[in-house]
Amino acid sequence: MTDAQRQNGFIRIEYDRDDLQQIITNKEIVIAINGEKVIGYYLIGRKSGKAALDYQKNKANSLYDTHGISFAKIGYGCQVCIDQEYRELGLSKLMLNKLLENVFQKYDYLLSTISSENIVSLQNSTAIGWKPINLLEKPVFYLLKVI
Repeated sequence: MTDAQRQNGFIRIEYDRDDLQQIITNKEIVIAINGEKVIGYYLIGRKSGKAALDYQKNKANSLYDTHGISFAKIGYGCQVCIDQEYRELGLSKLMLNKLLENVFQKYDYLLSTISSENIVSLQNSTAIGWKPINLLEKPVFYLLKVI
């Protein structure tokens, strides 16, 4: 990815059809549509089993020791993507709220990482409630309380 793509909120983990089917089956995705066009989504990648999420899985596993949070109650691999022309309209918060409605009985917290280069996601995520939990480490992990 180019520096401009990183700063504008492009994502780094790609999901294939099987991954997405697992996420959909577990109702851990919200998709925003305008007419026939997909304009955004918010998902939790935990159920995909994607190897690229192992670092988040390991962090989720360690949160019991540092924060007293059970691994089973953490939805990790969270990611949001919104078409550039639909940004700054509040879609991220709307999709997140709907996603939280879907998963509040499964998870107490959501976990994600946001690159320091991804200025758009950093600003948006902190504005809607995500909190950094390890500012001195790389990558920086962000936690959101579901309940």
